[in-house]
Amino acid sequence: MSSRENPQPYFTPQMTNLLKGVAVVFMMIHHFFTFPEWYIPGIAYPELSGFAAHFQEPFKICVVVFAFITGYVYYFQPRKTYGYSMRKITDLLVSYWVVLIPFTLLAIGLGCYSFDLPGFLLELFALKRPIMFFCWYVCFYCVAMLLLPLLVKFI
Repeated sequence: MSSRENPQPYFTPQMTNLLKGVAVVFMMIHHFFTFPEWYIPGIAYPELSGFAAHFQEPFKICVVVFAFITGYVYYFQPRKTYGYSMRKITDLLVSYWVVLIPFTLLAIGLGCYSFDLPGFLLELFALKRPIMFFCWYVCFYCVAMLLLPLLVKFI
């Protein structure tokens, strides 16, 4: 069997974890510090205004890194099946729900959110996001994992 039929990954699992860690830090910086218009009234960081103006776009690279790692890891996965994709989607959704459900209960308790079952069911799959506003990547990841078993047939 040639190396073309059984390619070996260039990045080790430790390297992909390091890349994910850097991407998470970039994501936190991007969301917390580069959008002054999102600061809570009464809280301001005037020292960051120059930083925010220049670094909002570059820190978006975290999205590209996550998307790359998703495809990269999938490519080297020996079982490129819908079963594998569904397990990865389920793993992500369960982690997402562990955050979503307490935040939803907190928002209801604080009177910031009016619960409605259809809206909550949509938010369980990040299709509607009044509580977890920044979770659009959850949908992207699910769609990517559903498309990858098809796309891999063309590689």
